[in-house]
Formats: sequence, C-alpha cells, structure tokens
Amino acid sequence: NEFTHTTNAEIMRFLNVPGGATIGTELKPSCCYDDGFQPTGAFDRIIANFGASMDTTVLFDPLPVWAREKKDGNEGAFHKGIHGSLASPSVGVSLR
Repeated sequence: NEFTHTTNAEIMRFLNVPGGATIGTELKPSCCYDDGFQPTGAFDRIIANFGASMDTTVLFDPLPVWAREKKDGNEGAFHKGIHGSLASPSVGVSLR
C-alpha cells in the first residue's frame, strides 16, 4: 500500500518493471470504510508499462449494505474495488 504522493512510476521502478512510460488508473479514495474513504487512502490502483490510455471505474460506490461490516462497534476496513480499462493503439481494442 502506497499513499497518493507515491507515483505509479515510482512503484514500477521499485518493482523493477521494464519500460519507461507507465499508465494507470486514477487515484480514487478506495480505502477504507473504517476511515471514511479519505482522499489519501487511494491505495488500490492498476498500473501498466504499455497502452495509450486507461479509464477508471470505482466499484461498490455507493457502498452496499453488505459491506458495512461492524463488529463490537468497530467498522471493517472494506476497500472499494478499482476497475481499469486499458486501451492499446497497437491492437486497436480495449482490454477489459
């Protein structure tokens, strides 16, 4: 988990992923239910070292009733899902 100030390029370098340019989903507040989905809690992201563009969809927004877990008065740490649609000009289609 990296905070929003950590760029996609920094993560890819840390992972030793080849290639220079990176593309990724928008950083959306996906973590966590127990923190109220703060703007800095955009831990969930999809990153690629190929492609022309990526569209972002936040799943479970608004939060479904079944995800509002509470135990002993404490809320669960539910993460909203992130879906990325990657478009690649070399193929001419979107990969979903």
